[in-house]
Amino acid sequence: MSAPIGKALRIVSRSRGGAAVRRSSAVSCDTWKVDAIGGLAAALLAIVAYLLCAGPLLERHGKVLSQRADLLAAHEKSIDLNRKLEDLKARLALVQRDLAAAPLKLQPSTLLNQRLALLTDLVTQSGASVDDIQPGKVVSGARFDTLTLKLSGTASYCAFAALLHRLREGFPDIGVAAIDVAGDPQDADGSAKFTVDLIWYTQATKPAPLAPAEKPLAGADK
Repeated sequence: MSAPIGKALRIVSRSRGGAAVRRSSAVSCDTWKVDAIGGLAAALLAIVAYLLCAGPLLERHGKVLSQRADLLAAHEKSIDLNRKLEDLKARLALVQRDLAAAPLKLQPSTLLNQRLALLTDLVTQSGASVDDIQPGKVVSGARFDTLTLKLSGTASYCAFAALLHRLREGFPDIGVAAIDVAGDPQDADGSAKFTVDLIWYTQATKPAPLAPAEKPLAGADK
């Protein structure tokens, strides 16, 4: 009887030792799970803190960089505009100087009757005849005014060509806007009816307004 009892005691002892090992393993596993959960929570807290603190800072930094880029672009554009403005001023000064030195001096539109008489003489001297000269209305401009004249008459081909040539040489302040010629096949002399729309450039009735003093664009001198 003693041998079986001894075996039973050893089996019980071994069973108790195994249970203790299993309990130790379970405690170690639980500790690892707690540590893992704690580490994960710490990581989540770090991410939340980053999003709450670093995120807005990065956003503001991005806005600052964007504003700097816009400011630089605006500065470069202002410099380019001022350069173009100075170039236009220089060109305008050259044009004004050329106009002042030009031999052509515009006459006032109040001399209309005198101009109509001179046109009539020119047409007659060219070998053509005047049917009518109708003046239009004066159109005011900043540098000069314009007045339209409709000249109608009868002339041969040679006389009409001479008329246009004399008109260009004798009246440099008159431009030709349109020409209409209608011939008659039954006319043995080859004469034709013509209508010429003229533009007479006259002195400006209203003086050009003085340009205000211009200021350079902001940031152009930086």
